[in-house]
Amino acid sequence: MELDNFCYMPWHGMAIAANGNIKPCCQWSGSLGKIESVNIADSYINNKKIKELRQSFLNNEKDNGCKSCWTREEQIGKSRRTWFKDKFINKEIFNNYVSNIENFQLKQIDINLSNICNLKCRMCGSWASNSWFEEDLILSKINPKFEKESNIENLKIRQHTINDLKSLIPYFKNLERIDFKGGEPMLAENHVKFLELLIKEKLNNKIILQYTTNGTVINKNILNCLSKFKQVRIIFSIEGTGKLYSYIRGGNYTIEDLEKNVSQYNNLNNVHIGFNVTIQAYNLLNLLDLYNLLHNWQDKYVSVSAEKSFTTICNSPMYLSPFVLPLDLRKKAKKKIKNIPDFESLENNLLNNHIHNQHWETFKFFTLTLDKLRKENIKNIVPSIGDYFN
Repeated sequence: MELDNFCYMPWHGMAIAANGNIKPCCQWSGSLGKIESVNIADSYINNKKIKELRQSFLNNEKDNGCKSCWTREEQIGKSRRTWFKDKFINKEIFNNYVSNIENFQLKQIDINLSNICNLKCRMCGSWASNSWFEEDLILSKINPKFEKESNIENLKIRQHTINDLKSLIPYFKNLERIDFKGGEPMLAENHVKFLELLIKEKLNNKIILQYTTNGTVINKNILNCLSKFKQVRIIFSIEGTGKLYSYIRGGNYTIEDLEKNVSQYNNLNNVHIGFNVTIQAYNLLNLLDLYNLLHNWQDKYVSVSAEKSFTTICNSPMYLSPFVLPLDLRKKAKKKIKNIPDFESLENNLLNNHIHNQHWETFKFFTLTLDKLRKENIKNIVPSIGDYFN
């Protein structure tokens, strides 16, 4: 019988972070070394940390490095752990893992190509966007609770070399999918070269590609390469409608700009389009409007699906969690999303006041400070939240 807390990713998943850290999962808080300085197979077979992580799952324990998944499962019922099992492990037999603690068969890999990004989303930071560098330093000096980078030495543009990426290919024998992330993957320097290398190795006929993108960039060279792959999934990150979209995303792009690019990707025969919404304090009261917009696009574009768009919640930094809002605003949001299956777990947990009590003041201070830096005003975007700032 499978264990309640078991995760298959340390056996079958891998994530290469924008800073080069090798991890079993993009949500895991540790590191197994950096891609340019360690042997990847050794990181997974002989590394003490990965052995301890696997053993903790075989002991049905909740590893501290996986806190993000446990929190997400409590709040919205889904996590990276549950996603991986549903997507890749439906035909596996759990008992095979007990006697194969050192077995490594890569099925899925996250590759964060760089930290280059043309946006500076409010829930992001310099770790994933070079556009955040200046504001990270300013905010880190104002309040350590903002959890921003204070060391200027860490604020450097990082792009994985083609040799770094090429070194991964020997482990792709059983690979089913590559998830490209960033920064913004469509801006990464060696992206096209890596796609061309995969095509040269004839891996384009067996591997599904998935992109998490802000959707603001259309690159014709990338589109040409994508057309040669078995299947491509483009997941657009979107957090709000109207002015809220631009406010959260932190750039000079509108929701109308995003839809134009959705329509262009919709023209590729092998492309399937979906969405990823990071549920947070800023958009909690806008979720119903966003839900309706995405389903409208689903009806409008043949390759678009709005299913499973609301499976991500902001819990890092925790002061941007939707649970940080005052109780009466969460009650208001609860009524709006009532009886919509996508929000069932969120709805059931919205009245929990623990996070509000801990992080509400930090949320207010952060919002007002960032508004001042960006010459914006929460009262003009989400007045019902802004009214609490007086």
